[in-house]
Amino acid sequence: MLSAREASFVKAVGKSDSYLVSSMLTRGLIDVNFHSPRTEGFTGLHYASQEGDDSMVDVLLRHGAAIDTRTGLGLTAIMLAANRGHAAIVTKLLDAGADADLQEPTLGASALMMAAYGGHTSVVHRLVASGADEDLVGIS
Repeated sequence: MLSAREASFVKAVGKSDSYLVSSMLTRGLIDVNFHSPRTEGFTGLHYASQEGDDSMVDVLLRHGAAIDTRTGLGLTAIMLAANRGHAAIVTKLLDAGADADLQEPTLGASALMMAAYGGHTSVVHRLVASGADEDLVGIS
């Protein structure tokens, strides 16, 4: 069960309420890296990255969101953004220091593999240009 504060934070991230999220974080009402138990351990950054929410990603990064935190399924924010084809988010995460070569534990897919599989060529080009390892292989 989420506390009222946690529920407000999750709802504000979902509604892209940057003002409320920033206010809660600035006042120390919630940890920027709060993992919601209702969403497989997603943080606000995971959700905003998956949804392509540029402004929310900016707010969360400004408040120190951990870049390479994994969900309960082993996914990182850059994997989620790459999987959905959100090139601008992938760029922001790379610029913030995201590790594009981390692999999820089930199949061993990296952000590059996810983008390629989804046919997101702009994301593939951005990841390759950033030095993502093109020779990684999944788990067989």
